[in-house]
Amino acid sequence: MNVFKQIRKSFAIFLRRSIHKFRIKIYKVVLNKEIIHFLHIGKTAGTAMKYAFGNKRIYVDKKFIIVFHQHNFHINAVPLGEKAVFIVRDPVLRFVSGFYSRYRKGMPRIYNPWDSDEEEAFKYFKTPNSLGEALSSTEVSLNKSAVKALQSIGHVNTSYWDWFINSNYLCSRIQDICWVGRQEHLLEDFNKFKKDWGLPKTVKLPKDEKGTHKNPDKFDSSLSDKAKYNLQLWFEKEYEFLEVLKENNILEKSY
Repeated sequence: MNVFKQIRKSFAIFLRRSIHKFRIKIYKVVLNKEIIHFLHIGKTAGTAMKYAFGNKRIYVDKKFIIVFHQHNFHINAVPLGEKAVFIVRDPVLRFVSGFYSRYRKGMPRIYNPWDSDEEEAFKYFKTPNSLGEALSSTEVSLNKSAVKALQSIGHVNTSYWDWFINSNYLCSRIQDICWVGRQEHLLEDFNKFKKDWGLPKTVKLPKDEKGTHKNPDKFDSSLSDKAKYNLQLWFEKEYEFLEVLKENNILEKSY
């Protein structure tokens, strides 16, 4: 891409973001609507949530609006006093989902090719179980490949803390978090969210694989006891995040 095209692309992105921010400000100041920000944590049913609201960046209700953000929008970008919602899931299950999402390069909904590190990772590891078990391998090269893969594969290499900074900051924003869904109980939690906020019946979750961005059933998602143990140790800080939510009564139970 030449310099002129790069400048034009950067300006277009800046312009879209500026218009988006201006629209939100209009809704808040002029129309006096409460702002709810949806934080899209990778592989936690965020695509399904967007689908439920018509795949719109801004969903407008009588009393509030829901703003759907991309993965790079974090809690510290939410203005103080405005609300945030998001979905969580068991970190090991999130790992499995992220592994296969990148294994199939995001298809069929999108196509996002591997980078060189992901290509190397998937050359060694064809299943999440093989990667999980390799974490405790006595073969040094295999163990190093497993660690590198976990640090390189998209979605797999992201942390809840990327969105919520640290425990102190998360606790300082607890009052601004008005709903947390659990991916494993999404229909139940989503229906409660709809009831609490008076959402219409037309707002409903998708059922097809493309709408949910779900991994096809043909992929082997099983994990051995060794793989589970290794992965739970690897994702220890992710479980700590969920525990902070539970301790602050934001999450009904931890994992």
